[in-house]
Amino acid sequence: MTTNAAELGTAAPTLAALARRLGLPTPRAGHWMKMEVGKAPPTPDYPADPALDDTSYRPWRAPTIPEHDYVPNGELVLKFDHDYDAGGTRRTFSDGKRQRLEDLVPSMIESLERWGMAVKARRAERAEQARKWAEQDRRRKDIERQVRVEGYRITFLQRQVERKREVDGLSGLIGLWEQAEDPDPKFAELLEFARLYQKWLEAKLAPGAVAERIADLKLMDDDVYIYDAKRLD
Repeated sequence: MTTNAAELGTAAPTLAALARRLGLPTPRAGHWMKMEVGKAPPTPDYPADPALDDTSYRPWRAPTIPEHDYVPNGELVLKFDHDYDAGGTRRTFSDGKRQRLEDLVPSMIESLERWGMAVKARRAERAEQARKWAEQDRRRKDIERQVRVEGYRITFLQRQVERKREVDGLSGLIGLWEQAEDPDPKFAELLEFARLYQKWLEAKLAPGAVAERIADLKLMDDDVYIYDAKRLD
């Protein structure tokens, strides 16, 4: 089957399915090995079909036979496009035993008017819903922004409080160390560094320095965004 399918330009399963549909025998497992040793069973008869002699015959490519025949009956049908926004409005008008399509024109116009009003109302409802969702999203983002901005400011204040505590702690420590008599040179060097560090911290806590830092960070802006929290130090 594989060799024959390759010659016909198709797949072996497709060829086997076609053979079964036409009632043609197909070789079973081990058929060709049995032929090599002379033990193959005789080839069974198959239905004679002249169409099989035509090399261009491709049953699987033939158009499918319709399930029902289409026969025009002369009755006219008018069907509007499907639209679920219409709210159950009639969409199909056709000839019947007691009515003709042309007699239904007033009913069709009335149906179109109701249909148009239903579609318009549905669109307005969707627009209002979209507006409410947009407003809710805006409020959510505004709350998130407020929380973020207040978080920046609180972190900045906490850092200033920590520096004030450092200054106060250094003041007490320096006062204690200054009472030492005949201090070691290395100790005196560390004491001097502590004094310099205290002055640096006091300069950072000065109102002018804090105001300059606030302006640099834009900390009091409503839409401030600080990508690195270390900048709040």
